[in-house]
Amino acid sequence: MTIKILIADDHALLRQGVKRVLNFEDDLEVIGEAEDGQETLARTLVLQPDVLLLDLNMPGLSGLEVACQLQAAKSKTKIIVLTIHDSDNYVLELLKNGALGYLLKDVEPSVLIKAIHMVNEGNPFVYPKLAERLFGSSAVCGDVSRMAKEIWDESRGERLTPREMDVLG
Repeated sequence: MTIKILIADDHALLRQGVKRVLNFEDDLEVIGEAEDGQETLARTLVLQPDVLLLDLNMPGLSGLEVACQLQAAKSKTKIIVLTIHDSDNYVLELLKNGALGYLLKDVEPSVLIKAIHMVNEGNPFVYPKLAERLFGSSAVCGDVSRMAKEIWDESRGERLTPREMDVLG
């Protein structure tokens, strides 16, 4: 069965590079691209991809805002954040708000492909170094949304608010 993917990033070069990598896989199909948050939200709701590769910093709506709105709309699309931000705040906030995967843009193509397959099957996938730092294990299992919320709540005094993170970004 083919996994349908939407790539959302404001950099055309990155979108095209990821698309070329994914097009080498027989069971992956890029069905669309988006270059800003509003377009990402609209295309996700219309195209209903299986997996959304989502950047955090985009014009209009941020990746976090897109994830929150897709979660509120009860979208079945599974979200993998693909970003340069390795901040614990970003990881926890996105996992808490609907993302099932979180990868850094320096990821090896084979790891990206593995993450797409795992997330499509409903399994979480967090960039191994981030998972180890946050969850104590690179093999994250279970409900990452719940785990992220618990970690977030436990250390709330040490974390920035979503708005503070936007300003900092």
